[in-house]
Amino acid sequence: MGNLDGPDDLSMVSRVLDLLNRWLRRLDPEGTVERAAAPNRMFFPPVRPAFPDDQDESLLSKLSEAQTCAAEGGAVALVVRIMVSAVSVEVLEQAFELAIAMLDRGNSKVQQLFLECMVREDQEMCRVLAEIHKNILQSAPRFRRIRKHVISMHGKFDRSALAGEDEQRIDRCTEDANLIMRVQRFIQLLCEGQNSVCQNYLRHQTEKAVSFDMIAITCDVISNLCETVDHVEILDVHLIETTSACFNFLIEVVQGPNLENQKKVAHHGILERVMNIIKADFARVSEELGGDDPPEIRALRMSCVQLLTSLIEGGADMEVMTLICNRLDHDALMYRLVVTVSSMKQYLAGYWSRPLEALALQMSNDECEERFGEAYGIVILFLSLSEADETVLNCPPKLADIWQGKLPPAEPDMPSTPQEAFEFLRHQIRSVEVVLDGRLARIWFRKPLVCAWIRPSAREEIIGSCDQEGVNLHQKHGLFIGAIEELTIHVANAFRLSQLCFVARKNPLNKFAPTLINRPFHFFLRRNARNLTILYNLRHVLAMTLCFLVSATLSPKDTVSGVHIGLQMHNFEVMGVDVDAEWVTMYLGVVYAFLTAITLIMNCCLHIPGIYQVEATSLKRYVNPGSWETGLWIGASFGSAGVALVYSGILPCLMVLLGMFRFVDGSWRDAQATGEDVPNNVAAIALRSISRAFALEAVASVSFFWVLVMVALARGQGFEFLYAFLVFDAVFQIEVLRNVLQAVVTPAKQLVLTGFLILLILYGFSLIAMFAFGDIFIAFPLEGAPVTATFFMNTVYDLMLPGTVIAVTENHPQTLMFRFMFDITFWTIFSVVLLNIIFGIIVDTFSALRTDAQRRADRARGFCFICDLSLNTIEAAMAAGRGSTGSGFVIHINEEHSVWDYIYFIFYIKGKDPTQYTGAEHILRSQIDHADVGWLPYTRALCQERLVGDAAEEVAVEDRVASLESMVSDMSKNVETLLLEFLRSTKKQPAR
Repeated sequence: MGNLDGPDDLSMVSRVLDLLNRWLRRLDPEGTVERAAAPNRMFFPPVRPAFPDDQDESLLSKLSEAQTCAAEGGAVALVVRIMVSAVSVEVLEQAFELAIAMLDRGNSKVQQLFLECMVREDQEMCRVLAEIHKNILQSAPRFRRIRKHVISMHGKFDRSALAGEDEQRIDRCTEDANLIMRVQRFIQLLCEGQNSVCQNYLRHQTEKAVSFDMIAITCDVISNLCETVDHVEILDVHLIETTSACFNFLIEVVQGPNLENQKKVAHHGILERVMNIIKADFARVSEELGGDDPPEIRALRMSCVQLLTSLIEGGADMEVMTLICNRLDHDALMYRLVVTVSSMKQYLAGYWSRPLEALALQMSNDECEERFGEAYGIVILFLSLSEADETVLNCPPKLADIWQGKLPPAEPDMPSTPQEAFEFLRHQIRSVEVVLDGRLARIWFRKPLVCAWIRPSAREEIIGSCDQEGVNLHQKHGLFIGAIEELTIHVANAFRLSQLCFVARKNPLNKFAPTLINRPFHFFLRRNARNLTILYNLRHVLAMTLCFLVSATLSPKDTVSGVHIGLQMHNFEVMGVDVDAEWVTMYLGVVYAFLTAITLIMNCCLHIPGIYQVEATSLKRYVNPGSWETGLWIGASFGSAGVALVYSGILPCLMVLLGMFRFVDGSWRDAQATGEDVPNNVAAIALRSISRAFALEAVASVSFFWVLVMVALARGQGFEFLYAFLVFDAVFQIEVLRNVLQAVVTPAKQLVLTGFLILLILYGFSLIAMFAFGDIFIAFPLEGAPVTATFFMNTVYDLMLPGTVIAVTENHPQTLMFRFMFDITFWTIFSVVLLNIIFGIIVDTFSALRTDAQRRADRARGFCFICDLSLNTIEAAMAAGRGSTGSGFVIHINEEHSVWDYIYFIFYIKGKDPTQYTGAEHILRSQIDHADVGWLPYTRALCQERLVGDAAEEVAVEDRVASLESMVSDMSKNVETLLLEFLRSTKKQPAR
């Protein structure tokens, strides 16, 4: 490519760059095209997904392909050539914009192509980048002087007060700032994804005579712009955004962690500049931008805090951690905590005890991070530094007077002191211990907002499904990750259901619609599904009331010759008022049916969309799965159909029609988009989803009781006995009763086969009785039935009923002995052997279930679920490390290796933008996606590894002793089992 000096060449290059940039931006999944045009609905507003969905992944894949295609087609070489040539600023900005578009979302192939071109250019590109940064170092002091003078004269910055030369200098500085902002974004994307080769190359170009340290140059720019608090206060919005871009580059270049770059940044005076930004109030810029807390200032402060946390990532360099501890302005950081918490009052008014739930319904995870990420980052910074210096968390009783006077006014229930603000945010911060490159490290993270929709029983369910007998720790960890994956689908579905509303938040009708009408799903799912639990309890109370009412008001219907014929419900008096029992029973039955119908609809909507997504994922190679809304409407329509069939009300019928319309419409649109036929689009997935949903206890049990009460209401008098079965709903809510039910359900195959054997034996005995005792057994012939069936029924009736009399007449005295042997043989085989086999199967299963539950409970009390270290080992390690005794194991399983925290962490990883991952998070996400459980601490814990010398040796010995005791216990159980089997086998062998 020749020189780009002529105006025609520059115009042509500018058009080419603009076309390429537009082409890539159209594929941007951040939504500058499609999502910006989303309608602002007043009714039925769209909901946000809890995690990135398949559509986002598809857009990312298309974007990556387009980026690679453009880069390999010569766009990278064109951009680099333009950068090293003496071209106009406009063309240079377009070149950087195209480079940013090709590198967006961390395309590693494009990063490699840029790095190869930069190496081939023999430092020319690094030299150009360094020269661009020098321009701002020259223009920034003049900019500050002019801006400060205008503000002192007019009270605010007014461009009309500028002289011609001063206005040109301001414009020149703004132009330099915009160009540097693009340069910083470009070199940041070069290091995206913790690209250590690019990180090191930008710090030092090896085998070159002159090296340009872009890290030091960036630090110089920040130091120039933020040398003092007054310098920070004088910045305008362009320089603030430029400073944020510089911090973002430093964040990316030190993550990994890159220890050399961490030391480089920490010792370059950047910590003092960070504290200057934290101390500044940006009053003038806020006034110019027309807001108390503009997003540009929030982004700058959050970048400062993220840089501090990135500098101590991994915690490997104690020198850097000590340096940060010594240079932190504790009062300034705590003041920012109080200010940020006070800004939450417009979102958390009345919900300070449930911040996650309130925030999740009003903003996404990214929006929460953008608004309050600074405060969360400060708390994480303090917690991370506390591992190196415990005095960091020793908060002073109150702030200094200079900060105390700036605190915002407190409101009821709002954390108003630094200690209260810190503790309020501390409860939303969690940590996990993970294995990174063979080294055990702790990672702090903010609890995702979607975690407010995790069922309280999820922990016990996950542990119960993983902690199985005969499963080693590695397999248990694999089951643990798989169970969390299923929980992710359920929680994401519950989160989206809670967002469904009939009236948009900005609609003026919203204030007149209560939560039950506007957000019906949120009404039942909020506060850990408390209202849904109340709904279950109301059903139980109604079921017991119905049973008591029926049993208490029954009386004989007619009496013939002293014999009662039939029963009926008689009236009763309440406070002198005669009450019709049948009508009360019917009304209570209708209420119970209504509550059960609501429960059925809720359970269908909670489970079918998640199952629909799983089935769609497994069949996506063959059919178009459709959207999440399609699965939701399948569940809602199916659950509402039962209500419509019984009550024939207007609202249920409309619900069914709306659901079927949405189902057909979604199927047609999805099929139209993919060119597939409508019947093959979602029908198979819908049927499989419904069948799988009815295999679930939550759907099957509610459906069973709903059918019972419907039959009782439809048939009316004489079928009130069906209400007695409604109280069995408590079986599914009480753990002990569920084990009793499982004792019958688990060995279902054995019980069915044994029952089949019983039928065969019964039929054989009936044939013998028919031929040997025909006249005796014909007690009541079955009209119209075969002779064999008659003898079969009579044999069973005569032999199985207790207390039957052997009918031996005078005509058959010789059959007495034979009939006696026949009855004894039948009674021995059937009553003694076969029935006891059934009882034994049930009792053995119940005993096994109880033993397994007791084993899990004992293991939960004596071993950590995550690391599998024994109670004695952890207690000894905690006592040696903290000097305390008695509660070390409880602290360990609730704080250090909490199962909840590992569940939250996987939710956090899956919900975070991959481009925002730290080095550790990037590695862990890859391991989670590939079902690699090596990141979980196996027989390791930080409390144990921090010990040194004799204490560590003593704990190791105790650990080995505990392991040996466990092995001896397992061996004794195995020997006992083998011995019992040997004794049984010897008893079965005939004597010689």
